[in-house]
Amino acid sequence: MDYTPGGGITPVKVAEHYYMPAVNPSAADTQGRTWPGNPEDAAGLQAVKCWPGGESTWVRIIDSCPPNPNSPWCSADSTVYHFDLSYWAFEKLAHPLYGAMGVQFRPIDCDTKKALALLPGAISRTIYHDGTGVGWSWQSWKSGYQLYSADGSGRGGSHAVCASLMVGGGMRFICRGCDKPGYQPFNYGAKALEFSVKADTSVLDFAASPKDSIPPLKVFLVRGSDEQESFDCGDIFTQSYKNVQAVGEGFFKFTIPLSDFKCRLADLTGVGFTSTDDGTKANINGPYTAVCLDDIRII
Repeated sequence: MDYTPGGGITPVKVAEHYYMPAVNPSAADTQGRTWPGNPEDAAGLQAVKCWPGGESTWVRIIDSCPPNPNSPWCSADSTVYHFDLSYWAFEKLAHPLYGAMGVQFRPIDCDTKKALALLPGAISRTIYHDGTGVGWSWQSWKSGYQLYSADGSGRGGSHAVCASLMVGGGMRFICRGCDKPGYQPFNYGAKALEFSVKADTSVLDFAASPKDSIPPLKVFLVRGSDEQESFDCGDIFTQSYKNVQAVGEGFFKFTIPLSDFKCRLADLTGVGFTSTDDGTKANINGPYTAVCLDDIRII
């Protein structure tokens, strides 16, 4: 939607972001298109012109920025929903010199592109497959390297999420606000957590677990709201768990009943994996566990 005064889109104020046209208004995008201009410049607003025929695109959201009290976009009392788009996604809609624009959006399934209901329940039971599922985000800590989408490292040549973790380091997948009724992906008939894991020796040659063996990880569940998370559901150690099967390509598939974690399912908001030291080869920074995870699902 092009911006027009009173047209229903919250106007973007020029002073609230880095106004790139002031630097070079004749800069072209990757297709050689120049900036269409801003007739509302004198009013301090942006009148964005969408490209004809390019009024929509789809993007995968993999993370969200932390609150920033000094930002009009990310402050706790901000009423403006927004996305940080890549350069290439932005230029499909409008010239990147605008820097910010008003949009309409709706959630879709990342694989089928079919529309989903915005509220409630737009949380996928697939946590990760070729990328995070709808409603989920990913983060790692104390990692020597991390690859959110490692091409060809997943099962059947798909993408996996990989990292080299120091002792106490880990990866976790969370869905914000999904402890609320209508979301709750671990509730409403959910029975088990399923995932596939392998020791990744393709990037580092000092993985804490040898190739084709089960990496030493503790699996835990996250409980509670965004403001008050808890990690008191216990954990499962991968190398001593019995319900596991080798599924090829170095992967081991785990199916863990949610009852093993002793938590109220409605409160659960995420799953995490932390590295433990199994006493094998280490580099100068300490022991590492280099792993790839794929096909993380709530069954």
